[in-house]
Amino acid sequence: MTHRLLLALCPLALAACPGEIDDLSRFLDASRDATVDAARDVPAPDAPANCAVEREVFVARCGVEGCHGSVDPVSSLDLASPNPALRLLNMRSRCRSIPLVVPGDPEASFLYQKLVQPRPTCGERMPSDFPLTAAQVACVRAWIVDVRPDAGAPADAARDGGG
Repeated sequence: MTHRLLLALCPLALAACPGEIDDLSRFLDASRDATVDAARDVPAPDAPANCAVEREVFVARCGVEGCHGSVDPVSSLDLASPNPALRLLNMRSRCRSIPLVVPGDPEASFLYQKLVQPRPTCGERMPSDFPLTAAQVACVRAWIVDVRPDAGAPADAARDGGG
């Protein structure tokens, strides 16, 4: 008897379905461990308030042995040593001399392009083993937006106005 009642109610429940979901992102769990799909232009969630880009992304994911660690880093880019801004700001990529990080402009920053573009202008998407999570990409993006232009200058030059 119970089975017949459930079978009879099933078509009614399906008929009540409103159709398509216009804004799928409202129903997705942004905290899950998903990667950014730049080919489909799926936006990353906002960076977590406690985002520690140097420790959680640069050191943990990029600064590993054989990649951008402090000993013999690929492309001479050390992301594991303290204050990576010294090595990212006011520096250009070996490929087409694109700025590594443009403070306030992630899309113009080669570092960000290498993280989100499936086929970057040069080389391959980074990290090469598997993409960063959407939260990690959002963390890097927030860092680029917030980093001060003088963060890549030695302390004395920044204090003296660079001269």
